[in-house]
Amino acid sequence: MNNQTLLKLSTGELTKAQAYKALYSQPKIQRSRKAHFVKIRIVIPEERGVTRFLAFLFLFPIPLFFAKILLRKMNNTETMEIPISKEDLLRMISVKGIKLDVNIQSGEKIYIKTL
Repeated sequence: MNNQTLLKLSTGELTKAQAYKALYSQPKIQRSRKAHFVKIRIVIPEERGVTRFLAFLFLFPIPLFFAKILLRKMNNTETMEIPISKEDLLRMISVKGIKLDVNIQSGEKIYIKTL
């Protein structure tokens, strides 16, 4: 590819600017947008009062720096059930648009979304 570009430049098919762009073009990297808030919803099927209290408690999105502080204070334990390290989890919640639905066998549901 580089030789072909240089040959085209020498024959006059390409200008200097076009040859430079062809030789030194950087691949476009799609950067992910950073999240600033976390929205949490917890549903406990047989406990309507507790579900309403948790809905009121998490009515507004939580600023992400609070969640990051809590995650940093956690122990860094990787188990077979949860193979995600603390650092990977911190990187994951820092990206905007992540949606996580957790369905527990006993019926509880947890929805987490980064905004």
